[in-house]
Amino acid sequence: MLARFTFNFGAAGLLPAGLGRAHPRHRAPSRASVAVTVFGILAIAGSVMLGLDPVLDVYTWFSGAATLGIIVLMAFTSLAVMAYFRGHERGSWLTTFIAPAVSLVAFAGLIFLVVKNFPLLVGGNGVAVALISLLAIALVGGAASSMLGKSSAASI
Repeated sequence: MLARFTFNFGAAGLLPAGLGRAHPRHRAPSRASVAVTVFGILAIAGSVMLGLDPVLDVYTWFSGAATLGIIVLMAFTSLAVMAYFRGHERGSWLTTFIAPAVSLVAFAGLIFLVVKNFPLLVGGNGVAVALISLLAIALVGGAASSMLGKSSAASI
């Protein structure tokens, strides 16, 4: 999954373009896959050097951060569906507004519950603050990068 996201971001110009090129013969995101693998190896090596427990520390932190990140992305997807169909007259009111709105409210509730219980999910208050801060920085940075990418693509 990470390789595919990395590939798509490279193809969209949000990461280096080389990551968005598919293998010429197999059409697989091989460069993105190698980059994700190298990053994973470096993360594991860093964890070992810091003496972190791979399950109690590393897995707990990253699975908690991934859980929150995916729920936030799904909430934004619900919002994006409503925004898209607002300008495109397709589908019924139920599928283009009501269902995504209900989904957005449900995901907002999940986000509240996960953030409220995040220290329990990741193993402590300090870790929770650090991870939520990193996720917020990634969200703002990704949104800014996307907006800048669209404005520079529009000027070409």
